[in-house]
Amino acid sequence: MNEERIKVLSLLQEGKISVDEATRLLEALDSSADAMPQTVAAAMPSDTISVVAQPTTKKVKIKLPLHNAKTVQFAGATIDNTNFDGATMEHANFEGADLTNANFQDASLHAAYLGGANLRNANFTDANLEGAFLGGGDFADANFADANLTGATLEGGSFANANFQGADLTGANLSGANFANVDLSGQSLVGATLEGVSYEDGMVEIAV
Repeated sequence: MNEERIKVLSLLQEGKISVDEATRLLEALDSSADAMPQTVAAAMPSDTISVVAQPTTKKVKIKLPLHNAKTVQFAGATIDNTNFDGATMEHANFEGADLTNANFQDASLHAAYLGGANLRNANFTDANLEGAFLGGGDFADANFADANLTGATLEGGSFANANFQGADLTGANLSGANFANVDLSGQSLVGATLEGVSYEDGMVEIAV
């Protein structure tokens, strides 16, 4: 995470810029890494100070509701316990982020990237995760009740003790995922890839 991105997230956390302003700045940083430092500096309030941090290790905590944050990059950020209820975060990047206990209920995460992220005990009730990438992430004890996971990639992820009651996994890739103590009985797994899935004490009476 570079210094300009850390500044934007810190300003958002402190309430000095709105979610929409932060979204535009982060998207601008992603589209033009060379040109955007000046743009970010110009958009920042005049009374702000520089953030002193190591760009590769700095963790930024965000404790604000987030909405309409399409394509935003949260890779590597610490945003645990954050409320994303009803947010539109299509194509957002959460790679390697700490999202422990985050709430994504009713959120749109279409084609979002959550690879390698920590989402233990996260809530995805009624969320749209169609085509999302969850591979290699830690989703232990997460709640996916009634979530749309059609065409999603869960390959190699840990979903131990997660709740998938009413979830739609049609066409999803579950290869090598850990579903210990998970009951997928009656869930839609039509066209799903199940090669190498670990389901100790779980996945009873799978409907395919």
